[in-house]
Amino acid sequence: MEATAISVRNLVKTYGDPGRELLVLDRISFDVATSSLVTIVGPSGSGKSTLLNVLAGLEPYKSGNVEIYSSAGGSKLGYVFQSSRLLPWLSIEDNLMFVRPQHVDKARHKERTQRYLKMVGLKNVGQKYPHQLSGGMQQRVGIARSLCVEPAVLLMDEPFSHLDELTAEQMRAELLQIWQATQRTIIFITHDLQEAVQLGDRLIMLDYQGHIFEDIKIDLPRPREFTDRAFVDFYADVVRRFHQMQAKRAEELTDSET
Repeated sequence: MEATAISVRNLVKTYGDPGRELLVLDRISFDVATSSLVTIVGPSGSGKSTLLNVLAGLEPYKSGNVEIYSSAGGSKLGYVFQSSRLLPWLSIEDNLMFVRPQHVDKARHKERTQRYLKMVGLKNVGQKYPHQLSGGMQQRVGIARSLCVEPAVLLMDEPFSHLDELTAEQMRAELLQIWQATQRTIIFITHDLQEAVQLGDRLIMLDYQGHIFEDIKIDLPRPREFTDRAFVDFYADVVRRFHQMQAKRAEELTDSET
């Protein structure tokens, strides 16, 4: 039986004052197995990033329950944002040292920073500053920074959306290598259905009402090539389901207007 890294039960998230609340997440429930890579997709306004922020403890929620499980001695969470959010006045090494957990001594954390910079292919940039690196390199640093706290779960909010497609494709391949090497549990938010199918071993599709429309197991061998017949067929089915969700939304809007 697989161990559970994340458990979400009947999660409700709203914005606004009582009586004028906007419902963002509507009674969402799911579990995430340890060492899995789960992608979450949905249209704009479906609550993807809000869900990630709730999991990270950055935003409160109205009701329900969220549990993140971690082993002794490690951090619960690492977070990779859409942009790297590096501190421009600090060197790359100092950016990674800045997130040192209180229970980890400096020497041990510095060893981790070197290990993860090497893992993302940037072992010789420690003394450089963010402005001296390309956008793709900065995002690699952001991933290394999140990994060096040894998180049980890595949350990633559309981390490649600001990169050109060639760089993004390289980053996806590197992310899969890191995932396989570290066995971290990863929750990956994306608006790109093809990216979701390429990366995930499971895909959660959020609809416009802020609840789960589809929860799909992606049982495709790796590496996944866009031109493979199995990938093309699976991706086409995901696109079909996404269009069904959009059609359902359009029908509900039409009914509400009549």
